[in-house]
Amino acid sequence: MKHTLTCLSFITRFSGTLRGFTTIMINELLMVVHDITLHEKNGSRWVGLPGKPQLRDGVPFLNYTGRLQYTPIIELESRAVRDAFGSAVRTAVLQKLPEAGSREPTP
Repeated sequence: MKHTLTCLSFITRFSGTLRGFTTIMINELLMVVHDITLHEKNGSRWVGLPGKPQLRDGVPFLNYTGRLQYTPIIELESRAVRDAFGSAVRTAVLQKLPEAGSREPTP
């Protein structure tokens, strides 16, 4: 079953591979997914689904590099589904804001 997506909002945020955050409506399901991340590196683009921070005894858990660890709250079944969803998200964002995440801010 193919679904159509609508970008409800996009916030540009550059940090490493991160290009911004989007909120997407999956129209046929009447479902809104917040905080999908858009990434880019060396011409490769992908999206990240929202997650929740891992806690140990109520304290955020940091990995060996000092970065906060996250647990997925939404998972897509296969690589093909993830790729199709990522492509649909990027298309929806670019339909709303053609310039979204395309360049870093000027210093």
